[in-house]
Amino acid sequence: HFPERPPPDLPPTLVDELRAIYGEAQVLHEAGCQIQKQAFPPLKMRTRSRGLFVEQDNISDDRSGIAAAVAAARAADTVLLVLGDRAGHFRTGSVGEGTDTDDLRLPGVQAELARAVLDVGKPTVLVLICGRPPVLEDIATRAKAIVMAWFPGPQGNRAIAALLSGQAEPSGRLTVSLPRSTGAMPFAYNHKPLARGVPSQPAFDPAFAFGHGLSYTQFSWEAFAAPAAQMDTAGQMTLDITVRNTGSRPGTELVQLYVRDPIASVTRPVLELKGFARIDLQPGQAQRLRFCLHADALAFTGPDGHSLIVEPGALHIALGSSSAALKFHAPCELTGPARRLARRQAFGAVATLSPAD
Repeated sequence: HFPERPPPDLPPTLVDELRAIYGEAQVLHEAGCQIQKQAFPPLKMRTRSRGLFVEQDNISDDRSGIAAAVAAARAADTVLLVLGDRAGHFRTGSVGEGTDTDDLRLPGVQAELARAVLDVGKPTVLVLICGRPPVLEDIATRAKAIVMAWFPGPQGNRAIAALLSGQAEPSGRLTVSLPRSTGAMPFAYNHKPLARGVPSQPAFDPAFAFGHGLSYTQFSWEAFAAPAAQMDTAGQMTLDITVRNTGSRPGTELVQLYVRDPIASVTRPVLELKGFARIDLQPGQAQRLRFCLHADALAFTGPDGHSLIVEPGALHIALGSSSAALKFHAPCELTGPARRLARRQAFGAVATLSPAD
């Protein structure tokens, strides 16, 4: 956009950061393919009916680098396959402002590159640097691990290298679901009951669900307790769980509390996140987690379209490591009169931690 100015100084690339950790000779790099034909394409737009713009297609279809990437994969012990988007606006990138799309697959020939490299058969870790949830199809199931980095900022490559080398522990969780196909979008974990099709379509199930995330260690969940099977519409209830690090490395588990209201005066989502807690644990360490859930956090907009209400009735409460991995369930009956709230006093469950041993 500013040809009279020199290009900005860019931070170290992921290759630079990995070589700083492992040494120059240990990291073999091949570009494989480019996302765009031009790194900084000129903006060329023309008007069509209704005042919309059509921009030139700048996505690259150059496959000439795939063979070199395959050869590098054959020579390697472990493959890091870095794919995704290029940020920009009005089609100066593959994702960004003014860059809508009807396809969530990896832009350009990246999917071809990925499959060719995966066919080599070496253990392959997929690193995704992108601005929207990509459709990965069979690539996801063939990779040994996936790092979902989104657009991590100027120091992001250093953070990714720290995760890949084991200097840091993965502790993030997905804040959106990754779809199996573009046709399944828009899709959210807290969809209404019929959003998965009628009859329900398995293809709408996400490839990776909201809240999903793994660690280098393992955790066990023990001694679940939900003392109250009933809660007043103005009351609260507690849920307790012990989480233990059963692996050999420190790690972070993220416990998520979900609620389902199956019958209400307004159709409710099939699941809603109502609380979460990050628990940092050393090997062998355990923590006792208590969620305190107030009925106000269960309020929703009633049939009049503007009033917040808490209704009596049956609830399903669950703890899990993601919206698709619910480990413990607690039925609960909301009792008492329906309440109308002037404003919401509680938005989610309050979490407290204490030593378990």
